[in-house]
Amino acid sequence: MNQLTKTNKLDLIPLGLRSFASARVGIPPYKNLSDRDKTSSCYDLITKVHASHGHQGNDPKVLAFQTQELKDCLKDKYGELTIPEIQTAFEMLIAGEFGAYMGLYKKSYYQALKGYYEKPQRAESMKQYLA
Repeated sequence: MNQLTKTNKLDLIPLGLRSFASARVGIPPYKNLSDRDKTSSCYDLITKVHASHGHQGNDPKVLAFQTQELKDCLKDKYGELTIPEIQTAFEMLIAGEFGAYMGLYKKSYYQALKGYYEKPQRAESMKQYLA
């Protein structure tokens, strides 16, 4: 029944804001995940970004380093983001919505996370959902 209520409320949100709300509602923020889930989610995200650029067979040490760097970026306020929000932030980064995409490193992680976290649509979608 809770899922039905959630769906009905999301249907009332304007279409342009709906994806922002659906990425948050009912999904725990990154900071509330277990350490294993945090590591797994970050690793999956990093490998997906590499795969989207045609890079295969990356060095496991590099992937482990990049995973840890991303986890470090998600320790403070950006830990409020959910995994779907983080994935969307990186898709937007690759698409150039936060400036030119120059690769995966700590500055680009912060660029994606900050850009998505501060999008006005993110806050507005929750205002609409809670109203």
